[in-house]
Amino acid sequence: MFHFTVRKPVAESGAPFLHVTVFGRGLLRHLNTRLYFPDESNANDADPVLRLVDALRRPTLVARREGQVLRFDVRLQGEGETVFFE
Repeated sequence: MFHFTVRKPVAESGAPFLHVTVFGRGLLRHLNTRLYFPDESNANDADPVLRLVDALRRPTLVARREGQVLRFDVRLQGEGETVFFE
């Protein structure tokens, strides 16, 4: 488990997001994904990259609010597997 403090980036086109890169033992290559913000639903719906992702898998790219913090789980496989990009 990791904890980061960041500021929401300003969107250049589409919705604001953070690039997330995962390195790990046993991974032959690093994995790339995106973290979108839950309070940007209109921007998320219009984001050109997020729209390419199957609607049932999009929630794996959107953080969820838990009290005063946002939670974003990265799942490498199985149910709720995070969408990764090349």
